[in-house]
Amino acid sequence: LHIVLLSGTMGAVMPLAGFYRVQAAHVVLILGPLLLRDFVIGGEYHIYLAALSVLVGAYTLINGRNQSRVLNELLAQRQRNAQLVEALRHENERSEAARRAAEEANAAKTRFLAAANHDLRQPLHAMGLLAQTLRAPRSGTRVSEVCSHIVECVDGMSQVVDELLDITRLDVGDTTPQWATFRLGELLAESIRPYDAIARGKGLSLVVLGGSVIVRSDRALLARVVANLVSNAIRYTQAGAVRILTRIEGQQLHLSVEDSGIGIAPDQLPRIFEEFYQVGNPARDRRLGLGLGLATVKRLSDKLALQISVRSTPGQGSVFGLTLPLATFDEPVTALAVDDELTMARVGAQQVLVVEDDSDSRDALVGLLRTWGCIAHGAACGASAVTLLRSGACRPDALVVDLRLADGANGIDVVHALRRAANAELPVLIVTGEAGGDRMRAAQAEGFAVLVKPVRPLQIRAFLNQAFALP
Repeated sequence: LHIVLLSGTMGAVMPLAGFYRVQAAHVVLILGPLLLRDFVIGGEYHIYLAALSVLVGAYTLINGRNQSRVLNELLAQRQRNAQLVEALRHENERSEAARRAAEEANAAKTRFLAAANHDLRQPLHAMGLLAQTLRAPRSGTRVSEVCSHIVECVDGMSQVVDELLDITRLDVGDTTPQWATFRLGELLAESIRPYDAIARGKGLSLVVLGGSVIVRSDRALLARVVANLVSNAIRYTQAGAVRILTRIEGQQLHLSVEDSGIGIAPDQLPRIFEEFYQVGNPARDRRLGLGLGLATVKRLSDKLALQISVRSTPGQGSVFGLTLPLATFDEPVTALAVDDELTMARVGAQQVLVVEDDSDSRDALVGLLRTWGCIAHGAACGASAVTLLRSGACRPDALVVDLRLADGANGIDVVHALRRAANAELPVLIVTGEAGGDRMRAAQAEGFAVLVKPVRPLQIRAFLNQAFALP
């Protein structure tokens, strides 16, 4: 009996290794009654058997505990290994996703550089030919015509750079929505006004249906979205109409821009919001745009939390939809400011000091200001500008200062030095080639007017009109 029970006790060590408490209970339940029987019967023989049972039980419990610990460690190690394998799998998936994203970004960069290279070379090439035409001895009678073409080329290059800067500002997060409540109808009317003549010239109807609602968004950014969609619709529509429709659903407004143009093939729809991607323009004809309009629309829509959708049928047209919130609380409605196009009339005999380290840019701006009747002075650095003021050679009524001057000088510091020298809070226009950045934000925080190069003459005129309080 003792041999059978002791063998059964020791034999349960391995099967119950993972359950030490069960193993201990097994030993106690088997050997406990056996020990009690031996002590009751008594005698030297049974005392020896009881001692043997105690030794076997102790050995079994100690060995079982060790086996249980080893098995639990193995199970824990297996679980850790499984977790490591799972983590490695997730890491591989993330690495693969990052690799694909890097490849897509590299491909986008390649397309970006190729398209930008082409779109900038075209007007540069034309400007070179036109400039040579001006140098010809017999070009006198054509100067006005040639200059007009040069201005058109400059405008084309400025459009490329402006749209690139817009994309860059959105990507680096330098565009912050200025939320306001306003009448959508006013915004739509103002947004499509520049495209009326273009649509009529192509024989298209440009129609706005609805829009007599009040919405909450960033007025300027939303106007840019609508203008880009309308411009894109007119560009790719040869006959029929471009319509802007609105529909209210609950507390949301659904705005759609519909056209009867060439449409977009289903396989091209996922790519239309990429930079420089264009449907049906393999020759990069600048009359068909630059391929940045819809990329800007996508980024602005994300910035404004607008839901954007696209439906299109090749040969029948496209529908671009936007969903934005209606105004849901009592807030003053801001009126849409309407700026008439500035004329190029003379500004008047006002003094303007230009601080610009690039001599070509400085001379060009000083020359332009003088054609407007301004008394313009130029300085290459802040020290030269301060010297001009202190000598009495220049008593400026306004300052135009480059933000980043030679040797890392800060245009903001130059402005403060000039204001101290003049002992006056002179109106300031900061011009910069930087798309955002700490300096640009600092200039805006100072309350200065800030324009990003290339600056159009009308923008400078707008600043001067405000600075001199001219109509």
